[in-house]
Amino acid sequence: MAERKVNFVCTRGLLRKIGFTLLRLNSTWECDVCRYKDIIYLSDRLIRRKVTNLPKLRTGHWDYIFHGIMSGWDECPYSYTVCEFKFPGIKCLIVGHVDCVNEAREYVDISLFPIDQSPDLVAQSWLHAYIGGNQRLVYGVRGNASYENLVTEVTDYKLEDIPRKYEDGTWKATLMLGHIHDVLRSLQDTVQEGQTYIFRNSGEERFGRSSYYITEAEEHGLLDKVKSYVS
Repeated sequence: MAERKVNFVCTRGLLRKIGFTLLRLNSTWECDVCRYKDIIYLSDRLIRRKVTNLPKLRTGHWDYIFHGIMSGWDECPYSYTVCEFKFPGIKCLIVGHVDCVNEAREYVDISLFPIDQSPDLVAQSWLHAYIGGNQRLVYGVRGNASYENLVTEVTDYKLEDIPRKYEDGTWKATLMLGHIHDVLRSLQDTVQEGQTYIFRNSGEERFGRSSYYITEAEEHGLLDKVKSYVS
């Protein structure tokens, strides 16, 4: 990693979560952060919940079924990739989410939208696909007065074509990417070598902005794990 001059290593979905905070200021999340050999590692903090009948609920959920139909998978219709994501002056190594690969060997992300989809909702789905290294976004529009979860339309887009639909100034994905960049820059200035931190968004809104907090962690679980894998 050092030879490739990677600045950050992030677990799946974490950059997307930071970007979404720009639109959902009251969202709450937290992650572990450490710096080792001048690379900053970010990992979601696991929240332990008691879940019953998970296989039954998951395989019967309409979102899961739609993913299976569109991707051709019977079970677990998604996979993960390791991809490089670049911001100005920052290079991130992240775990990406890919639902399937089409005949042109393009990575495809599959999403569902309510019938009253908003530009912000589309931008969030686009950001998820874009950061995950996908080239196309396939989404189904669901819900109407009679059939709440019926998919009434399926659309296939190249990611690069979607922002052109919102040239009226309602496209927020670019702002979310800028927000992620600002947060990563801030972490570069704050996180010290050999120290583990807890970085979180409290869900509080102050002057129209999110309230981020970073505190030193009492335990060094993430740092110890990184040391065990990185020579």
